[in-house]
Amino acid sequence: IAEVQRERQELAHIIGQSRHKDRQSWWLLGVGLVCFMVGMGASPVLTSLLPSSVGTRVASFIVGEEDRWHSGAMMMEIDNPEGWQQVIQASQLVEANRDRITACQKAASSLEKGQKNCQITVQARQE
Repeated sequence: IAEVQRERQELAHIIGQSRHKDRQSWWLLGVGLVCFMVGMGASPVLTSLLPSSVGTRVASFIVGEEDRWHSGAMMMEIDNPEGWQQVIQASQLVEANRDRITACQKAASSLEKGQKNCQITVQARQE
């Protein structure tokens, strides 16, 4: 009978340890989730305290583009697709007329008013 009681105590001890491990696992999971939530809440605040160049690098990393330029372009396009198309079209217009614009700026800088009417080429839209 003493041996049976000892076995029973050992089993109770093993079951107690198992319950303790289960409770510990739940505590670890809970603490991990709380830490994750605090980190998610604190990261925007902490990032805003960093110098702007670091903040934009963090944003670029989160967005997942190859660099800050492409990350910014992607965010602008998502936020305002029509406005982004206007930016693209304006960039293409300037690029297509870069030589004329440069010459016009040089001519305007030599004038008293600082203004000059210039002619540029505008391509038809391809939709």
